[in-house]
Amino acid sequence: MRILITGASGAIGWATVLRLAAEGHDLILHTHRKQHELEQMIRQLPVTTEIVTGNLSDRENLTA
Repeated sequence: MRILITGASGAIGWATVLRLAAEGHDLILHTHRKQHELEQMIRQLPVTTEIVTGNLSDRENLTA
């Protein structure tokens, strides 16, 4: 199962990432401004991840 986690670079978001990754879920991770930091953080994960960056309230700002 692929799961989208918004705010993945924050404390609660990252705790959620770790829990779901440990359960074997592939993840789509959202961050508004911390893409580089999130890229560094996901190196330790044993699952497939994808990062979506942008302001979720503005569809035109989203990038994958």
